[in-house]
Amino acid sequence: MLSVLIVCEQLQVLESLERALSTLRVMATVACDAAAAKIHLQRNSFDAIFIDYMLTDRDACDVDALRLLSGSEATLIAITNSGAQQRSAFSHGALFSFPPLRNMDQANRCVGSVYRFLVQKLRRSTRIRLDQPCRITSDVHIHCEATMLDISTCGFRVGGCSVELRQGATVSTAVVLPGQNIAIDLTARIIWTSPGGQFGAQITHIPADRRRMLEAWIVERAASLGTTSVITQEIHSPAASERTAS
Repeated sequence: MLSVLIVCEQLQVLESLERALSTLRVMATVACDAAAAKIHLQRNSFDAIFIDYMLTDRDACDVDALRLLSGSEATLIAITNSGAQQRSAFSHGALFSFPPLRNMDQANRCVGSVYRFLVQKLRRSTRIRLDQPCRITSDVHIHCEATMLDISTCGFRVGGCSVELRQGATVSTAVVLPGQNIAIDLTARIIWTSPGGQFGAQITHIPADRRRMLEAWIVERAASLGTTSVITQEIHSPAASERTAS
């Protein structure tokens, strides 16, 4: 489940935002001033932060401080009521700026745009640590039992392969993801290899229904597990593998 922090004191805007987010199964936490916002950010991580630039507590609009507390991954969304506020929001790195959301139609449209962006962001950049057995078959009919160590919609990393596979080789495999009972068939090209039977592969083909299954699983898993099992790096490189193992 995606999680957002709303820094806002306008009751009507808050109600509209919370209702729109709940229909998309997004968990919303509310802070009405800078002190409350900072407490939430120190205790939790959020996928996005909605900031009301009309707050009477101007410290809550100190976006640089909020960004520092939240980490660089949180998407900033500004609620503005003037061109000056909008320019200020964008200068601090906000990706969205919306007027005060006074009704549900406005809220649903705006929140829907943010939600689609956040889901695509997770799909593109997130890979999940695994420890799942898999069987690797190469393009020259070499077979080996191995362990899939992480996966994203772009590729995966494998360890414990008992045979030497060359960089650039095409491999196929199938993996059952945790919590699922259907195997996802993957065809991929090996991008790098390293001692110990490890390699990283870029996915070149996955059936459409299995891709949707993988995307949905990654989004839900990333939101529920947090950073301990999530690596927000798209390229499955040897350096990333070493950091994962450490």
